[in-house]
Amino acid sequence: SELATIPGNPPNLLRLPTGCPFRPRCQYATDECARHEPPLQAFSQGRLRACFRTAEELA
Repeated sequence: SELATIPGNPPNLLRLPTGCPFRPRCQYATDECARHEPPLQAFSQGRLRACFRTAEELA
């Protein structure tokens, strides 16, 4: 399926924010996203994701 996009520009890799680097522009961001970087997880053949939310919560 097609990946969802989020508005804005990718984070500056030289000055990443604390926690999830996509938190400042993610509509699903929580306090946990501000404190911790989400771990990479396999979610389909050859694809990884890094989010504290489940795929069902993001659908």
